[in-house]
Amino acid sequence: MQILDFTFNEWAIIATMLLSVTAIVISIWSSYQTSKQARKQIESVKDLSRLQIESTIVSLEIELFKTAFDEYDAKGELVQIQKELQELQQYPNEDKSKLDKLEIKFKKLTTDAHYLNNWKFQIIDMQFRLVRAKMVLNQK
Repeated sequence: MQILDFTFNEWAIIATMLLSVTAIVISIWSSYQTSKQARKQIESVKDLSRLQIESTIVSLEIELFKTAFDEYDAKGELVQIQKELQELQQYPNEDKSKLDKLEIKFKKLTTDAHYLNNWKFQIIDMQFRLVRAKMVLNQK
């Protein structure tokens, strides 16, 4: 049997099979390319996330540094309040309003110190969370 002896139906069947195989090959190749692009995009997102985490960690470290300065200032104020309180103890006949003002100043300082301490703990907690997230991103 020669090639020219094939009927139209036989040629149609062969053409259909070739088209099907070609479509499958193109589909597989296209899927592979899409998967490859998706992996690149995922890695890009991971890299961007890592950079954002690192910059946030640096920002938090700067905030901790500022908090340390604020705590230092608060300690200085506390020393000043203690000196003024000792003066009032030595001279108990002074005006009561001076003691009241000093007590208000102390209570404000106490509130600020609690706020700073709480803020510092929140910053450190956030640092733990960010480092954990960075570790997850670095896993493959």
